[in-house]
Amino acid sequence: MRIFVSPPVIADDEGFDPKRDIFRRKEIGDGLTNLISSVNDPLVIAIDAQWGSGKSTFLRMWAGELRKADIPVIMFDAFENDYVSDAFISIASEIIAFSQTALTSDTPKLQQFIEKTVKAGSIIARSALKIGVKIGTLGAIDASDIENIEKYASEIANETAAITDKHIGEILTKAREEKETLQKFREALSSLAPKLSNETDRNNNLVIIIDELDRCRPDFALQILERMKHFFAVPGVHFVLGAHMKQLYCSVEATYGFGIDSHTYLHKFINMVVSLPLSNINKYDSDIDRYIEYLSAEHQFDNKDNQLVKTANSMFSHAAKYNNMSLRTIERIYSQFALSIAVSSDRQLRIAPILAGLCIIKIVNPSIYDRARSGDLRYDDVRVILGFHVAATDNAEQWWSEWWRFCTDPENSPENKNKYQSAIWDYNLSHEREIVPLIVKSIIDRLRPFD
Repeated sequence: MRIFVSPPVIADDEGFDPKRDIFRRKEIGDGLTNLISSVNDPLVIAIDAQWGSGKSTFLRMWAGELRKADIPVIMFDAFENDYVSDAFISIASEIIAFSQTALTSDTPKLQQFIEKTVKAGSIIARSALKIGVKIGTLGAIDASDIENIEKYASEIANETAAITDKHIGEILTKAREEKETLQKFREALSSLAPKLSNETDRNNNLVIIIDELDRCRPDFALQILERMKHFFAVPGVHFVLGAHMKQLYCSVEATYGFGIDSHTYLHKFINMVVSLPLSNINKYDSDIDRYIEYLSAEHQFDNKDNQLVKTANSMFSHAAKYNNMSLRTIERIYSQFALSIAVSSDRQLRIAPILAGLCIIKIVNPSIYDRARSGDLRYDDVRVILGFHVAATDNAEQWWSEWWRFCTDPENSPENKNKYQSAIWDYNLSHEREIVPLIVKSIIDRLRPFD
């Protein structure tokens, strides 16, 4: 069996393979393909979903579909590149690297683009350096500097007076030349993009997918948006962003202050938002159920644990739906469950509803889990976390709830006590309240993944 599930390895041209497209998002991808293929004006589309909801997998699959349709696409991981001083260089480098593969190195369009990129990059770097020097020197003036201010005051005045119309003209000319250089870079990019398609009988728009925008440094995330707007927004080039919009709002506020209207700010850069919600067609057919089935298969449990796994799957699905858990949270719960199975045996006290429930509680609410460890846990502490606050709709849900009442509810009915008391006789326990701490100590806390 496996303790952790590795991220899916998706080939560059795999696309939406039905076996991997667990959440059936091909239709969303097809709609995006139709959009970017029919619009030439630059678009910026945000794929919005909370962290751990399958955005990256969706974007990699969609990129495969674009490649199969001969639409040039570049994948850029913002989180992996946020150590770079300027986002312009990172994105331009990716375009050059992709172009060198798609075209021969002596293609005039590519050489022209590289030349314009170097010139534009130098202008942007100089501007960033000037800003950095101003910011870096704030607060760095000591007493000796202040004492010398009067000494240099007359020299500064003389230099100021020496500025002539000629100097001013040179400054204005340089500014105009820099503006023209940046415009030539945009023209070179717009001219290069249609040439990147392998088919010579049609021109396809270049798609640049920027993933993990919500995980990189807030200032770098915003720099990417600003560079896109000012330097890469040209006909024939579309950007698709993988990000949780709420996190981007927080990045804006962290960078510019909590008084800023983050929604209005982002509206300047993003044209439209496409959500990737988890669907619930009915109680037994939902994205969560399909994901849990996928995790169960990937963990490769031993057949002797089938009944335990079946109960855990049902409990995980039930709790996830009622607590709006992300896929990443479900994955962490499942890894904890797999580890618990691996370090224990069927000779130990492994009451399925209690073991599965403790795995949920440990990940979702560690403070409540601490009470389980100490033996102070009460039924009211866990009923909402485990989804017992809604009426049971089948015998399985009632069975889970009865077991937890038996172990944690002082007001448990005599009928329920009699029903489950015999299950603990073989384990030398004097009281049912010893069950939860025992499972915690002997199984779940025996080996713990680093959280």
